[in-house]
Amino acid sequence: MAKKKQNELQLDSIVKQSEQIDELSTYVVDKEKNIVIKYNKEFSEIKIGEMMNELFSHIMYDVENKKGFFVDDETFMIYINFLMIKHFSHLGGSMKNNTLEENVVYIEHLGKTGYFNEIFEPKEVAKVFEMVRERAEMVEKIKDAEIDLMNQAQKIPSKNKIDEMIEEAVKLQAKSK
Repeated sequence: MAKKKQNELQLDSIVKQSEQIDELSTYVVDKEKNIVIKYNKEFSEIKIGEMMNELFSHIMYDVENKKGFFVDDETFMIYINFLMIKHFSHLGGSMKNNTLEENVVYIEHLGKTGYFNEIFEPKEVAKVFEMVRERAEMVEKIKDAEIDLMNQAQKIPSKNKIDEMIEEAVKLQAKSK
């Protein structure tokens, strides 16, 4: 049986595919008034990463400043849905570099509209939540490693204890001569 010829991926194909990912699709909000939302049908890994960075920086801000925004899973999910609208639709253009507090105001307004669950392809939403899960697992592993290091560090004698041990060894050495 003849072996099929392999076709090597070309840079032109990569560029074309990348451009297709950045193309905006149209979601019709109101046909009569011709109101639309432009959105990314496909989410790029880079934009998902940027979204994750914003998510985790706002979580840290919330924790450090005891804001109490991320109090339950539902709030967390709503915030992720909001960030998808912010990062994967034309609406994000007017929301760049917002604080957590400013984003909460947008969430309240967007939440009333119901657009959260209508715009994006389920496959793309799943990619986002998969990355959230992966990052959460990574944070958990880092926390566990940090705890292990702290436990190991507690077993290491302090500088004063080491100095005492050296002093004792020197005394024993001197007595044995």
